[in-house]
Amino acid sequence: MPYASARDKGKARAIQPLQRPEESATSPSSHAASSRVHPYPHPHPPLPPQQPHMTMPLSPPKTSPSPPGLPPFPGEEPNDVFSQAGPSRRPMEHAPAIRGPPIDVDAVETSSTPVEVDLVVQCKACRTIVGDSSAYVAARKDLGLLVLSSVAQHVVLSNTPSTAQDPDLNSLYMPLEITCGSCGSPLGKVYRMTAAGLDELRDGYSFERDRISV
Repeated sequence: MPYASARDKGKARAIQPLQRPEESATSPSSHAASSRVHPYPHPHPPLPPQQPHMTMPLSPPKTSPSPPGLPPFPGEEPNDVFSQAGPSRRPMEHAPAIRGPPIDVDAVETSSTPVEVDLVVQCKACRTIVGDSSAYVAARKDLGLLVLSSVAQHVVLSNTPSTAQDPDLNSLYMPLEITCGSCGSPLGKVYRMTAAGLDELRDGYSFERDRISV
């Protein structure tokens, strides 16, 4: 069999009829090619139909059992286990306020009750405060003495004991002096030993009435 030349092959290729577009679209080869590109009949699969929106009914809130020692709340079923617990520790409700009798404001403002104020005891020479009436013990008019249980820091005792004369016979005392600046005036006595009837003067600060000012 004689071989065909290249020229004859070109003529045969040119004479081959062209395939129509309609035939190419419906041909098995074109359908197979399209099926390899798109695995589904459509590029995007259709969405499933939406279900109608349904609302769930709300259930009533659950009530937890009361802890031990607490009674059930109103509307809650009592629990047999917790009902045997100890006393309740729930804070008690506020009791109604107890009202007292009305206060007479006018009577309080116009009250004539005297207000007690401590009297200050001063040295008559230099006006230095040596004590006040909060330490008052006694006042002896027959001896002219004002007795206090404590004094200010300016008051000091002498180191030399002395014996008292009339009217406080046979009494041993320590002279009481004040030391503040340049004033060294004696103010009274501190009795260590006293005669009968003068016990209230013992170990107290006895100021002489004419040496102090109140």
